Amino acid sequence: NEPYTVNECAYQFYLNTSAKKCVAFGPGLAAKNEVGRTYSFVIQSKDSQGHYRATGGDPVRVEIKGPSGEDQPPAKVEDTADGRYRISYSVPVAGDYDISVFLDENPNDENADSEVLVQGCPFKVTFREVWAPNRIVGVPPKVKP
Repeated sequence: NEPYTVNECAYQFYLNTSAKKCVAFGPGLAAKNEVGRTYSFVIQSKDSQGHYRATGGDPVRVEIKGPSGEDQPPAKVEDTADGRYRISYSVPVAGDYDISVFLDENPNDENADSEVLVQGCPFKVTFREVWAPNRIVGVPPKVKP
């Protein structure tokens, strides 16, 4: 007849995401891509112990520097709410690009500068024109008269 009950429930906790443990992969990080197409890649977040995160909500920012050194159009960051972030982008001109992904490891502390580069950044990606001429190399066959 007590007004209180005791219920057991499962509780999970997560350590903060560690940018240095996160992994980036996908076709958007391939060495050679074509200008004008949209490419994407995925960031798999991990905690400081190296375990995969199962939730999203981390502040992720992408910076793309082009051949002229200027910032490029912003990339789209999609939080899939399962510890992964899908990043999509497109570049306007051919050349070499540096793609940097920043993760704020302590977003609740406004005074701390806690944006850290994800492991492997900056990623070096080369973009070529879609209609680049093909070069044929080799030796022509000898023709007998």
